[in-house]
Amino acid sequence: MPPPESGTVTGRGRRNYNTNPYSDYEDSQPPDFSDGEDDERVPPRALVLGVATDDAARAYPFKTVLDSGGVVNDRVGDLPVVVASTHDSMVAYDRRVGDDAIQFGRDGDALVGGESRWGIVSGRARDGPHEGTDLDRANDRSPMFWFAWRDFFRGTEVYGESV
Repeated sequence: MPPPESGTVTGRGRRNYNTNPYSDYEDSQPPDFSDGEDDERVPPRALVLGVATDDAARAYPFKTVLDSGGVVNDRVGDLPVVVASTHDSMVAYDRRVGDDAIQFGRDGDALVGGESRWGIVSGRARDGPHEGTDLDRANDRSPMFWFAWRDFFRGTEVYGESV
């Protein structure tokens, strides 16, 4: 027996679930938490993953990482990092395994380096000489909007920007 048409649960108004109600969100102005200094190196609501050490900070824009094939080998201060993207997020790992800093590439849904294949989300080697080894996370933050990262880390660098 179907529920009654009272409208108490579903309400009278319905929206079109085939459209994104937040489609203009990334283009809208962010809340103003800044000290008045504009930093337009990255659009305010662009998603970035940040890595910070004691002496350096760098933001990795999602689009830049995607445009780089979904994997970036870099250094933040003295820390060798690999930043990788999935279809909707990013992760950053310390590239050091033992005494070596591994150079990573991408093969489908895996990072490849040091003759092993590594899970992007887990950071664990799936096979090869490093099978079962976990990469250490290079940060303890989730991806965030650029306007938030730049306000938390003044003077941050942006990956892909000429220095």
